[in-house]
Amino acid sequence: MLTKKSLICGLISSTFLISCGGGMSSPGASAKGFYSLSMNITSAQIISPAIDDTTNPISFPVDTISGSLSLYYNGPTNTNPLDGMIDNAEICFEEPTNKCFLVPLSGIVKPGDSLKFDISLKVHKFESPWIILNPYEDSTVILNPVKVQIGTGDGNKTIFGYTLPQNVRDTDLGYITYGDEITVYNNGSFACSLNSSLECTITKSGQNITVTFSNPPANGNNIELEYSVRKHYDWNPSVNAGNHLYNGKNYTIVNAILKVRVKFYNGDHLDVNQPIQFQVVPKVM
Repeated sequence: MLTKKSLICGLISSTFLISCGGGMSSPGASAKGFYSLSMNITSAQIISPAIDDTTNPISFPVDTISGSLSLYYNGPTNTNPLDGMIDNAEICFEEPTNKCFLVPLSGIVKPGDSLKFDISLKVHKFESPWIILNPYEDSTVILNPVKVQIGTGDGNKTIFGYTLPQNVRDTDLGYITYGDEITVYNNGSFACSLNSSLECTITKSGQNITVTFSNPPANGNNIELEYSVRKHYDWNPSVNAGNHLYNGKNYTIVNAILKVRVKFYNGDHLDVNQPIQFQVVPKVM
């Protein structure tokens, strides 16, 4: 059976309102008695792309939650209303994410005023279902190969060497590898590769490359080495993105709750929650 108190603490229109009964005769008494807290979200449904491949390098686009917090005082007029301070704010995602994340929300909430906020969030993009719908997760992107001159034939020299760049983690957290494929050209013509030997053989030790010709290249011949550049994406090793579909679809809905706690200097607090729905899509269109 709903009590009068639980009804007051219920849902009013599209804004959640928390207001708990009691009395307060001075600012030092219970802050809950004559205070209520509400939160309004500008848009309760957010289009949430998993990745943005219009940027270079690709990036995780932020989702923005905009809204306001309002604190109301309905106590005696002969007392000074208390200001509230945001003590904690988090967003909790339901199935299949099942995780809560702290959000960057802080400030003072004054009775009779509204505190507007814009929360930018992208940490959830590494979780399911975003990471599954992300078309780049568990994939390899082949970048433009690099061709360099490693020497000039003199009629005697048979061995040429080159050191590849070190494999690195890019700013988009993709892992760049150099030299998965290597090809050598003698004066513009194919000489050998890692898997095929025509005029030479290639030995690879770490990033060090040694090219050995069976016969010395002719004097003045240009010896070039071309190596591949690939980027591997595996932002969440615990997830196998497979065909980048979630339940057979390339989109899904995830429900979440934004939770905010406002504290008063005397230790009392008020909590307010607001549901938000995320429409997850593969990438920015």
